[in-house]
Amino acid sequence: MKKLTIKLFAGLIFLFGILLCVSVMGCGNSTGETDSGGNNKGEKQEKIDEKEIVINDFWLDETKGSYNKESKILELIGDWTAATLYTDNLDVKGNAVGLEYTILEGDKFNFHIYYNDTEDKTEEIIECSPNASKGFLPVNETKLNASKKINCIRFFCRGDKVKIKINKIYYTDMDVNEIITDNYWLENGKGSFDKNTKHLSITSQYSPLNLLEHTVVDKRKYICIEYENLIGRILLIARHDDGDNNYYRNRKYSGDVQPDEEPNPEDNTGLVSNKQKVYLKLANLQESKKMQVEIMCTSKNGAEVTIKKIYFTDEVEEDDKAAIVDNGSTASFNNSISSINLVKDMGVGFNLGNCYEAHNGGKGKAGTNSDADAYLDFDGPGYWNSYKMSKDVINDLGSKFGTDSTGKSNAKTIRIPVTWYNHIIDDKYTIDPYWMENVKKAVDCAYELGYYVIINSHHDTPEIAETIKYHQGYILRDTEEDIAESERFLKAIWEQICTAFNDSYDEHLIFETMNEPFNPDDSHWGVYEGCDLCQKEAELNNRFNQLVLDTIRASGGNNANRFVLIPNVCCNFSSGPDDEPWSVDDISLEENVFKMPNDSAKDKLILTVHVYPMWDHLWREAEDLNGKDKNNDYKKLKDCFEYLNEHFVEKGIPIVIGEIGPTANADPNNTESLAYKLGHQLTAEEVLPPLTDLAKLAGKYGMCILDFHLSDLFLQIDGKYIPEILVDDWKSQ
Repeated sequence: MKKLTIKLFAGLIFLFGILLCVSVMGCGNSTGETDSGGNNKGEKQEKIDEKEIVINDFWLDETKGSYNKESKILELIGDWTAATLYTDNLDVKGNAVGLEYTILEGDKFNFHIYYNDTEDKTEEIIECSPNASKGFLPVNETKLNASKKINCIRFFCRGDKVKIKINKIYYTDMDVNEIITDNYWLENGKGSFDKNTKHLSITSQYSPLNLLEHTVVDKRKYICIEYENLIGRILLIARHDDGDNNYYRNRKYSGDVQPDEEPNPEDNTGLVSNKQKVYLKLANLQESKKMQVEIMCTSKNGAEVTIKKIYFTDEVEEDDKAAIVDNGSTASFNNSISSINLVKDMGVGFNLGNCYEAHNGGKGKAGTNSDADAYLDFDGPGYWNSYKMSKDVINDLGSKFGTDSTGKSNAKTIRIPVTWYNHIIDDKYTIDPYWMENVKKAVDCAYELGYYVIINSHHDTPEIAETIKYHQGYILRDTEEDIAESERFLKAIWEQICTAFNDSYDEHLIFETMNEPFNPDDSHWGVYEGCDLCQKEAELNNRFNQLVLDTIRASGGNNANRFVLIPNVCCNFSSGPDDEPWSVDDISLEENVFKMPNDSAKDKLILTVHVYPMWDHLWREAEDLNGKDKNNDYKKLKDCFEYLNEHFVEKGIPIVIGEIGPTANADPNNTESLAYKLGHQLTAEEVLPPLTDLAKLAGKYGMCILDFHLSDLFLQIDGKYIPEILVDDWKSQ
């Protein structure tokens, strides 16, 4: 028994030894011999995806850093210090190279792949940031040689130091037209971007989200961004590589700025609140075909948007949204009310200024999706980023005028200035139906609350010297080409406005043919006596008023009798040279200059002018509002009202003063501005006296007055809003 036990024990030891030997032999070389990459020869390798790029060896520039192959942690010290990683599987097995990483320390780094088909090692580059964990480089087929191999992969430190964990490098097949949002950089950290929901919030004006570096692939005429939930103003910007991997905003080079340097090429377009996608045309592509894409906030108090997708494309999809047509039931139109009584009932109100009138200043690059389309804001405190019109917004604004015994606002009228030229989408002068729908929503909100509502053609007069094009509006310029284009534009947009607004609206909806029509060629604000050019402009103004009125009447329905506001040149308020209330002899309202159009409807026309009593002319010499010129300034204002009353109101033509205001943010470049002379922006106490005088005179002669800037509505004196004071002044007469 004892011998059997010993033999059995010895057998077990022998068997264990065999198993141990087999195990050691299977695991690798028992001598510990390694290959050139530092791996044990014969060592069992873990199975990996055939598209993964295995880092076999590396070379560190100037040894400023380190790389640990086991932890895959790369550390680089010094700006532009590089690490070159050589691989086992250089064969390209996809249309892009993907990088998954974690930045442990530092700011940004560049990720490069080099092709081995040229001596100068043609490369593709992206810039990676701590905000992202992935980056993708489309493989450029034209840069690969017949072997379809890349040369190496390199990492460059951007900043003093960067420490990276390289989680994975691999080939992948992807939509190379898509601009990846995973790899981004939010400047100054002023905001946030959720990579899962794609929701971007930027909290500071002019702070951008950089989508870093992207190569323009085969389809490269446009960038399309699909989005939703836009709040505020956002620009989509493509900043082109200058050929030397520079994307600087203002200049080609970051060193000493040379006077003869050209600005770095850049394209941009605004996201539009009433759309879900916009296209950015890439006009300045450089030879390198590379660019950085930015999404920049231009609103004072930040902006938000959810980015669904951004991609390169060669085609613009046509929008099949139908034109907006008023198919509602016919509202009962009170055809017996006179224009004089209507305007008296319109009383005091306000403009939705800076909401629907956005435009490019000089209209040099007008067209759909221009920067101006990004603006849909209010300029009053608390409203700057409000992008959705609602009854609550209008109720809040109306509350600044005080309320009657029923709780209804004392404001009776809302003017909605609308700019149309930058929403023309084709050479047939078609208005973007999304834009028309947006305007209609604002009209309906005000109309359903019982306001009188005015809509017009606002900033559709270009400030350009050359002949206007189809998408640039109208102008009072006496040339055959400009007259023809102006009439095409005015007729086309008003036909569409009348189609969208007709039988569903009673006399509470009012049209205004034009806003401050003028010709910038002579720089005259109004019609100056003795100026032949001004006289021709006045004749064109009369002609265009007649054209628009005829177009409105021809649309039939309630529009056949709708009340219409008619402007003189520039909507200038002054009277004739006999009174000389202003610093120039303006005759824009003289009988031999301005003519109300002929109308098929009876008693439905209203004159509209604008009065900013503290701008340019009245109170221009006062050192303070209580100074010696106060009585003289009041007389000038009074003379103008008396002139208007005598020549128009008493003849059955009522007047809506479509814009009033103190110009509290006066232009410091205007030497006649009172605010400039006083050296500060005007306080509520300073702006009240001339506005009070204006309101009392308007009330006396039954003229409606409408405050223009929404910011004016928030001015208070002793806890009472100025608009409410003006209502009391208007009613007191």
